[in-house]
Amino acid sequence: MTTHLSRRTLLGLAPALLTGMAACTKDTEPGMRLTVVTSDWNGWDRDHTPTPVTQEIEPQRGTQLHIPIGGESLTMIIIGVSRSAVRVTTSSPMAPRTAKGGLNLNDLKSTFTVNLDQATEFSTASMDSGHHFVLTLSRR
Repeated sequence: MTTHLSRRTLLGLAPALLTGMAACTKDTEPGMRLTVVTSDWNGWDRDHTPTPVTQEIEPQRGTQLHIPIGGESLTMIIIGVSRSAVRVTTSSPMAPRTAKGGLNLNDLKSTFTVNLDQATEFSTASMDSGHHFVLTLSRR
């Protein structure tokens, strides 16, 4: 079954579609705070104590965070801001956290959505040592 939309229908929908897309691509949303907690882990040392580092920023599209991980730097860039979420992209693919708390090393991602008052968690793609990232979005 094929559905065809008339030009009139498409033109009528255009303002609604553009308004919806604009809401997801604001430059900033005043009163919001993005918190990024980075902590290291080491699978070889059972006595390893993580050293968490916290960064808090007002999310603005285009803002870059440079996070030292090992001898390198991971860059996170805010690519979208709305009233209820922020989208970030990472300079390296990351392993998302699963619902059971593990890592999905088979489905690496570079773009993540951080919803208001919900933690978004991912880690460097490694089985022996690396860094965990926890991002949360809140209102001030």
